[in-house]
Amino acid sequence: MFHTVMSLLSSFRIGVRIKQVVERVIRKTVVIALAVAVLLMAAAFALVVGYHILMSIYGFTEIESAGIVAAALILIGVIALAILPLIGPKPDRRPVWAVARRESAAAIDSCLRSAIRQVGPMTLLAVAFATGLLLSRR
Repeated sequence: MFHTVMSLLSSFRIGVRIKQVVERVIRKTVVIALAVAVLLMAAAFALVVGYHILMSIYGFTEIESAGIVAAALILIGVIALAILPLIGPKPDRRPVWAVARRESAAAIDSCLRSAIRQVGPMTLLAVAFATGLLLSRR
């Protein structure tokens, strides 16, 4: 039995595929990590350049320049936090009765499928027809 399973796995070359997928994921992870590192260095360089531009061109002191850069960073952070709830999946805010209706419809569908498998579609149709006739006579 074990030999059969191993021969099946070797015929599908599962190990080779898994190795290729892992190598591909590792390569993508390394590239993404390098890109993030470069972007962080670029952002730090841009902050230093902005600080020096504020001092040299606009004539601010060191403390004023640092305060302006810090205020800009705080503003960017607050804007990012304000936008964060707008990104991503929306929570399901349907009324309870709508969720209950969906779940009850799924339960009825499941029961009907089970009944059709056990009894058969024609028998279930005959029973439903007879029940409808008996209930309509009342």
